[in-house]
Amino acid sequence: MKQFIINPDQKINFYKSSSNRKNQTIIYIHGGGLLYGNLEDLPNEYIGLFLKSGYDFLTIDYLLAPESKLTEIRKSVYDAFTWFKNNYSSKLRLESNEYILFGRSAGAYLCYQLMAQLIMEKSKLPNRMLDFYGFIDLNSSKLKKLSDYYKQYPVPSDDVINSMIMKKRIYEGDIHTRFLLYVASRQKGLWQKYLINSVNDQIKLCLEQVPPTYIVHCTEDFDVPFSISLNKKFKFKNSNLISINKKMHDFDREVTEESLTVYNNMINWLQEK
Repeated sequence: MKQFIINPDQKINFYKSSSNRKNQTIIYIHGGGLLYGNLEDLPNEYIGLFLKSGYDFLTIDYLLAPESKLTEIRKSVYDAFTWFKNNYSSKLRLESNEYILFGRSAGAYLCYQLMAQLIMEKSKLPNRMLDFYGFIDLNSSKLKKLSDYYKQYPVPSDDVINSMIMKKRIYEGDIHTRFLLYVASRQKGLWQKYLINSVNDQIKLCLEQVPPTYIVHCTEDFDVPFSISLNKKFKFKNSNLISINKKMHDFDREVTEESLTVYNNMINWLQEK
């Protein structure tokens, strides 16, 4: 793995496949509700499956809320993507800039926002999209609803919440401290307020132009409702929806035989003509 600093404090991790090369790069964007997380959150076992199958793998970090708003977050993702396009040959030593987007949860949302921007610019879209329990519209009524699941947790005081918000922009946030910030935002209906100043901050995605997409989602997801992915399945031109019968959100957080099977099946789908 090689790490590159592309902006002050913004990093990219790059893993190059050494066999069965496909000359395509998986660009991965992590989750964390846009409030926490880092570019190393995907277990190495999953990355290894992509590398073994011949795909190069690139992970990025991005600005986090509430220290930064969605417009700034989107720009940081776009900056990382532009760095890849401009440096795939000179710095990454790749023969091709063909790519596939992969996002988990809020990372999938940022993938869709990136695609929306690329569509506006008439730029090349990814060959395929890998969407694990993600969403398209941050303003969806299903995401604005106060979370019954998170209501079971003690409600932190405003002082505790404010103590978690930094005085400067940040590109990574420790889950052990920042997760409480996310919980509070879903309890109090603050999540969208942390991210959006106006409806124009979010770019509307042309669903008909989304490339072939592999969607994985738990049927009893307590965070991002399964119905959101079911809706994508019917509205995207070409998609596969894999339902996991569990009451979980990030079912692949721990590496298990079941999760490895899901990833292997997804990679098999990538290699279909």
